[in-house]
Amino acid sequence: MAELYLAQKTLLMQFSSEDPEVASLLRLARQALEIPDFSLAEEILNEASQQDQQAAQNLPQSATTRLTSAAIAQNTNGNLQVVQLSFVKAQAYYRKALTLLPSSNKEYRGNVLVNLANAIAQGGIGIEGENIQNSLQDAVATYRLALTLLTEEEFPQQWASTQRSLGIALSQHGERTTGAESTRLHQAAETAYREALTVYTKEQFPQDSALTQGLLGSVLANQGFRPNGEAGAQLFAGAVQAYREALTINSKDRSPQEWAMIQNSLGKALADQGFRAGGETGKELLHHAIDNFELALEVWTREAFPVQREETMSNLKIVKKVLENVK
Repeated sequence: MAELYLAQKTLLMQFSSEDPEVASLLRLARQALEIPDFSLAEEILNEASQQDQQAAQNLPQSATTRLTSAAIAQNTNGNLQVVQLSFVKAQAYYRKALTLLPSSNKEYRGNVLVNLANAIAQGGIGIEGENIQNSLQDAVATYRLALTLLTEEEFPQQWASTQRSLGIALSQHGERTTGAESTRLHQAAETAYREALTVYTKEQFPQDSALTQGLLGSVLANQGFRPNGEAGAQLFAGAVQAYREALTINSKDRSPQEWAMIQNSLGKALADQGFRAGGETGKELLHHAIDNFELALEVWTREAFPVQREETMSNLKIVKKVLENVK
């Protein structure tokens, strides 16, 4: 959230208006964020938005410019609500921004839709039962609507980012359902991640590629638990490949936490492969899993990362116990 807060300060610095009164209000909003006083910034941005809306009514020739400015203020307020974890209020601001934005502004409308989908998804995670399913469904539908505006041809990076966010929402939804519906959602998430990777290549966008490969590995591993036989084995093999691809980008020196997380995930996928394979092949896979768990533990020390270390130690003990029993 700290990164989002800094991003909003930067955006406000770039946000300007030809109207002296609105420009003055924007300066005051920037000052409020420096304090920071979110309530004051929200109030000032709402006032700036209202002045732009009134000007759009009184001066039709400048309506497009003024309504866009009014929408930007509403979108910024939505982002500031997200910083404060007020996701329901953020959604209201994003929806207001969408009612103000001219339909011709595809890029900005697409970006606001992504913001709205993010707020719906983030707000839904803390909800229990059926309501979280409804929230994730709404988020998925909103991401898909954004993709009709942020096309790969016109806005490739935003398209890829939205595909990845769509994949995350689909995966989260799949984890909270069962049976054929869960499989369908995980497969849709896999498709979204693979689409993102057509833009997020290792050569052009290494960090985005590594992150997306890690997410792809997770969704493949989640699918691998369901089918038996060759189908499940292929899914775990795909997860292993994705995790290893991520590790060609993330190094221990450059991204230690991400590196350790992938090492642990790779260890789990290899262990699951080994449990299924059995025999000498299975034993070899389990030994590789141990290697990956031990690498993760080099970063996840007891002092700095007790929870992660405990999980990895548990995984390691299970695999070693299995190996002891098959000697």
